[in-house]
Amino acid sequence: MDRTEYIFEKDFWGNWKLVPKKEDNALGWIIVMLFVLVVLCLVIITLPFWVALLGFKMLKTKRYYAGIGSILTMIYFFIDVKKRWVSGFLFQGYNSSDGKLKEGILNHEYLNYVYAINTIGVIIGIMFMIQAYLLNREK
Repeated sequence: MDRTEYIFEKDFWGNWKLVPKKEDNALGWIIVMLFVLVVLCLVIITLPFWVALLGFKMLKTKRYYAGIGSILTMIYFFIDVKKRWVSGFLFQGYNSSDGKLKEGILNHEYLNYVYAINTIGVIIGIMFMIQAYLLNREK
């Protein structure tokens, strides 16, 4: 006995046809949402680098905004690592109710790479601040 439900849909040319009803795959959506969440968390945790890269699109006399932004986001990064907000979810893990440490989604050793990337971003931001200061002083 066929229990497939059928519905009418328009095809490419506008003609109606009877097709099987599509069912949503909830597991697939959960996997996609987890992937998006991990990527979003990685972007948040590496904000000093991304903010510094925005300086390349700015006027040279206004690049100090990117430098200030990269320093402020680096401060957020240090607070995040200490409080284990996003970094706890990704790298450090958390303590469960029975006192055992659960690992994060990624290994803790990758946090050193994030430190390096963010340090490079802050160095670029400081260079932008110096460049903007020197150019504005000349005017």
